[in-house]
Amino acid sequence: MFDYCDFVAHKIRNLFAEGTNEIVHDVSRVKLDLHNEGYYLSSKKTIDIIDCNQRRMRVTIEMLEE
Repeated sequence: MFDYCDFVAHKIRNLFAEGTNEIVHDVSRVKLDLHNEGYYLSSKKTIDIIDCNQRRMRVTIEMLEE
């Protein structure tokens, strides 16, 4: 079975980046859940967002166990 976390994370990131306006000021790149040595720890992806009040938010995408 395929893991679509990458696809979903990049779609969400692009939607926020396209919508950067008077409310959404900055959108980070998609960050991977990596070990210090560079290998994957999990499928988790995060995107940081800064709004017009300089408040930071984080969107997290990860596979849930069934």
